[in-house]
Amino acid sequence: MDVWNYFEGRPEIFAAVVAAVGIVGAVVGARIQANGGRAQAAAAREAAQIAADAQREAALWSVRQVRTAEFIQKVREVERICELFYSEGDLVGQRVPGKLHDAFQEMIQKHAEIALMAPSPVVHATNFVGSAVEDLAELATSAGPGEFLRGALIDMSVSEDPDSSSKAFRAIDALSELASARLANENRAVLFSRAFIDATEALRDIPGISDAHIGSALTEFPFVVRDEKLRRKQAVAESGGALVEAARAMLRSEDNVTLVRLPRARRWFRNSGDTEAGSA
Repeated sequence: MDVWNYFEGRPEIFAAVVAAVGIVGAVVGARIQANGGRAQAAAAREAAQIAADAQREAALWSVRQVRTAEFIQKVREVERICELFYSEGDLVGQRVPGKLHDAFQEMIQKHAEIALMAPSPVVHATNFVGSAVEDLAELATSAGPGEFLRGALIDMSVSEDPDSSSKAFRAIDALSELASARLANENRAVLFSRAFIDATEALRDIPGISDAHIGSALTEFPFVVRDEKLRRKQAVAESGGALVEAARAMLRSEDNVTLVRLPRARRWFRNSGDTEAGSA
């Protein structure tokens, strides 16, 4: 059949066919555009979600790193101040105890912050460090002043001032008698009571010595204190090392740093074409 001859005599049919073809083309074009718009929107949402996740992960990593480092720094500050109880004599003004109190409170604050944002292994390691530091601080406040006083008495005993040297030797002998009385097998209570009074009087005769020093020297064994101090410092060091290892695992310190790459934008016309092919 001659198509053109057929339509030549029937213009109204030809017009209807042309209109139908136009409608089909418009529908197809609209569908392609719609598919492309949906693809572009999906790509934008995916890129935004990946970017948001990456930003959140980076922010959390940064906060964890900072808070853990701050906690470790506060632990070292508490350790440093604990040593002052063994090396400084002026406790009357409460300068050293005040420093320890402030540093310890700051350490507790950092401990609480880590507990809220770090994974369980880091929180557990932090708990062990906090407990070890608390034990170290307790020993420093109770035994440190007495250790300082014993060292001061030894220095005074070799003084060129005969009066100072005599008082120092008397106090040293009195503390030695007190230690022996603690270990006596018989009449321990009587011996200890007498030795305690003698030691107290001898120590009070030393100028510039506070009640904190005297009380500490009267209640602590020097050799026990030194051994216990080493043990507690070792506990802090070991728990601190475990915390560092847990923190490095949390922060993935052994991993190579890689850039977060966003997905390439989708080619909507290819996707829409594939959709058309699939629907066909």
